Amino acid sequence: MVWIGYLQLSIAGAETPQPILDACAKSCLAVEPLAPGCAFLVLSKGAKLPWQIAGDLVNQLSASYPHPFLLGLATSKLASKAAVMAYNKSPALIDGKLQAAKQGSALILAIPSGQEAACLASLPANCLWPLGEKEIARLYLLGLNTMGLIAQVPESQLLLHFPQSGSLIYRYCRGIDHQPVLPLYPAEQLVYQTELAGPPNKTALKVTLKEASASLGRQLNQKGLACRRITLRLFPEDLLPVEGSLTLPAPRQGADILQESLYRLLDKFRLKRPLNALAVILSELTQPEINQLNLFSLHPPKEKEKSSKFPLEELEKRFPRLGWGSRLTVPRREQFLGLIDPYRKNPWSVLKGDLKTNGQADQPTGAGHNGS
Repeated sequence: MVWIGYLQLSIAGAETPQPILDACAKSCLAVEPLAPGCAFLVLSKGAKLPWQIAGDLVNQLSASYPHPFLLGLATSKLASKAAVMAYNKSPALIDGKLQAAKQGSALILAIPSGQEAACLASLPANCLWPLGEKEIARLYLLGLNTMGLIAQVPESQLLLHFPQSGSLIYRYCRGIDHQPVLPLYPAEQLVYQTELAGPPNKTALKVTLKEASASLGRQLNQKGLACRRITLRLFPEDLLPVEGSLTLPAPRQGADILQESLYRLLDKFRLKRPLNALAVILSELTQPEINQLNLFSLHPPKEKEKSSKFPLEELEKRFPRLGWGSRLTVPRREQFLGLIDPYRKNPWSVLKGDLKTNGQADQPTGAGHNGS
């Protein structure tokens, strides 16, 4: 069991200060910074509430941040943030329902393990922050104003009104959320840098980027990580470095994905001056996501790609007559007709006769013209 904390600073719109993140990184197993002034934390693993760890963390944060702040504790990201959101709406919503402790300028709001559904029952439906605005508005139109009312609806009924997210809503209102905290701080990066010489040449640069993709792909596989953000940085002569970044829709680790993304970034640059060096930076490294398509597939992706390109030899074996069109040294239109028409006579003999007829018809005309 993992205990997750949600940290919210009191100054709205402020970025999370660097000393705050450093203190969290020392006390927590993982830190996922959010904007503005918020972060998800993994405090500990175990069955009991980590009051001592939370207290030590609060003491370190108070030393570098004198303003009030909130810290929600629960076994999921949804419940820890929902507790803080409910307190921001009205402190009366959590009176007697959550375990609250005041320590210095901080307020700790904790939801014990196994009591998520009971603690969240009185919270408003708009505390289901992973849902979109349209889904929350529809819940209010259906009269489901609190998480407790939503929890009374069977999952089958929720699926009728929310075909795509009904199962998620059924789990969310009970405090069940399997979203992991991404270890984004301190930011781990993989960097590939090499020196260049000569005039700018995109063909040569693509060869270098292919080598970079292969090298970084091997490092990702060895570490069991995937990246979500790819940055290409170029160093022109006598100029400041220029860079472009691309954020992938999901964490990926294949060298082919890196190569394709780097080629797209390279095409956006206008290379006029010689380059001294280039660097490829992979950031937002996380655990790779499970590919559901391959999980239920009977063939590996490469085999599927091969089977999608049906070879002509296999076609000729199954339907011998259809093979005539592939051996004709005639225009493409005649090849196509001979390939798809299984009841057509051997088109080669027909076309050969047509060519002879045309040749005999053209010869007298030429002879008559020369005689005249």
